[in-house]
Amino acid sequence: MASRMDTTGVPGKIQITAETAAVLEQQGVKCHLRGDTYVKPKGLVTTYFIGIDDNRQLQRTDSIEETSL
Repeated sequence: MASRMDTTGVPGKIQITAETAAVLEQQGVKCHLRGDTYVKPKGLVTTYFIGIDDNRQLQRTDSIEETSL
C-alpha cells in the first residue's frame, strides 16, 4: 500500500491511509483529509496528507515537541 500511496500522491506531500492517519493523530500529529483516491486493486481509499510546515516539521495537535522529517 505504501507504494500506491506514493504513486497516487502529490509532489511535496506525504499521503497516507485513514488507518495510518488515525495512529499518527493519536500521537499528536496533524493529518489533513485529502479525500477518496483510486488505488489499484483496492478501489476508492480515503487518504490524508501528513501535516508538515514550511520548516519541514510535523504539525502537532498538542504541545509535544515537534519532530523533524
